[in-house]
Amino acid sequence: MKKQDMNLLESYQKLNKLRENKGATGRIYIMIFIGTLLIASAYYFTLFIQNNTLKQNIKDIENYLASPQVVDRSVEAERLNADIKKLEDILKEVQNAQNIFDLQPKFSSQTMNLLLAERPGTVRFNAVSFTGDAITLDISGTRVYSVSDYVMRLRRLDVFQEVQYSGYDLVEGVYNSNVVIILKGGK
Repeated sequence: MKKQDMNLLESYQKLNKLRENKGATGRIYIMIFIGTLLIASAYYFTLFIQNNTLKQNIKDIENYLASPQVVDRSVEAERLNADIKKLEDILKEVQNAQNIFDLQPKFSSQTMNLLLAERPGTVRFNAVSFTGDAITLDISGTRVYSVSDYVMRLRRLDVFQEVQYSGYDLVEGVYNSNVVIILKGGK
């Protein structure tokens, strides 16, 4: 079947709508382009202002650091740091010396009190001498086992590096002996 009526107005209106839609699409692209351009310009302007502000802040800081008072304080701080470094080096040397002194054997009142505390009542000190790292005791005992008992007590303490005893001499009923005590840390 053929269509016999042709409505020209309807065809014209459809054609106009198509043209208007094409124009609207172009306008949308133009608006997007202009919007993007405005946003990019605003962002660039913001960055430009921030950059100038940062440059001014850097100049202010450089001027402050170059001022005579700050330079003088900086020089003083460097001098104080050098002095601190020297003092730290001296402290290390003193600590090393202290460690060496701590390793050296010491004959003190505490050592003497220990020797007296372990001495049985039958043993008497005739002489006590200290040389280097050794204490020499000249002792006398009234019984045959007095001196050896005292030496055994000193060895059991495990305070001394070594306790040397080579026997006794019997003179007029008294047992005389020399005991050599080597202090720890000595050799």
